[in-house]
Amino acid sequence: MSDVITFLTGASLQIEAVAVVNTMAESHSLPGTRSDTSIYYSATYPTAPANLAMAASTLISVTLSWDPPSDTGGMPVLGYKVLMDDALGGPMVEEYSGTALTFQKVGLATGYTYRAEVLAFTAKGEGTAAVLDVAPCNEPGAVGNLRVLQRSGTLVQLGWDPPTETGACPILGYIILAGTSVPTMVKVGSTTSVLSTTFNYVPATSDMALVFRVLADNFKTQVSTSFTGAGSDISVIAAAAPAAPTNLARTGGSHSTVALSWTAPTDDGGSPITKYYVMRNDGWGPRTLMFAILAVALLHHAPLSLSDFADLAGQDACSCTQQVRALLWCLALAAPQLSD
Repeated sequence: MSDVITFLTGASLQIEAVAVVNTMAESHSLPGTRSDTSIYYSATYPTAPANLAMAASTLISVTLSWDPPSDTGGMPVLGYKVLMDDALGGPMVEEYSGTALTFQKVGLATGYTYRAEVLAFTAKGEGTAAVLDVAPCNEPGAVGNLRVLQRSGTLVQLGWDPPTETGACPILGYIILAGTSVPTMVKVGSTTSVLSTTFNYVPATSDMALVFRVLADNFKTQVSTSFTGAGSDISVIAAAAPAAPTNLARTGGSHSTVALSWTAPTDDGGSPITKYYVMRNDGWGPRTLMFAILAVALLHHAPLSLSDFADLAGQDACSCTQQVRALLWCLALAAPQLSD
């Protein structure tokens, strides 16, 4: 048999007992046989606490924080319980019971990962637990050998080495920041493994000066407000080196001079050509820079004296000025690459 008793949400009802009688018991005014006493609540169990996170850590401690559950089940939350394991697969043990929204556990082993559970409870009972894996550790060091693997007007590919100092915690991946200056840097991407040490960035425009920073990510950096990753910055121009000039030719000169002409490169690498460098090799040593010519519409230069070349190089004139022994190169140079 059953019956329905209706009462307000969040209210409690205590049923002292349900007694059963028969004709004999009633005729003799006997109380009958009574059931156990029970308390019933017009409520459900609370949902899991919201936003469970590791708020701080050291090499031997972690601090957890959380927010009240979004649904209390119709009754006030009386408090919270925190349970943790031993990082070795052991059972969950209650570490805290109270009304605070934070809890610090000390005496942990550095670098081990612990399972933490936080649940809310009401008069109705305990709700669903929020779960988080945490590890006590410090911030990692800067990544090593941050460098440009490839660049053009449409792509900058970065590469780096994992930090030598991990903070006694596993490296979870890397965060990449970019901007036109250090104060303007924002997160532009991330990787999800210690072995993922390259990143492709597409610049908004070519010939763009950018600053990149790569941060190693571990449990501590995810909650640290002081970790900036300074020391792992690199400045890059979003452009490639230009192609070589073409059609280099001698167009005149005398026994002691030579006139040159050339055609502009077909590919400027995404950055305007600013000047040309003229270099020579006298056949007796390495090539040396003789002249730097600003890029102008006329892609040639008036006859240049070999002695002028020598003067520009800070050397004495060659003893062979009566013969044009010099082998000359013309190299196009784009705007300086700040990361070179």
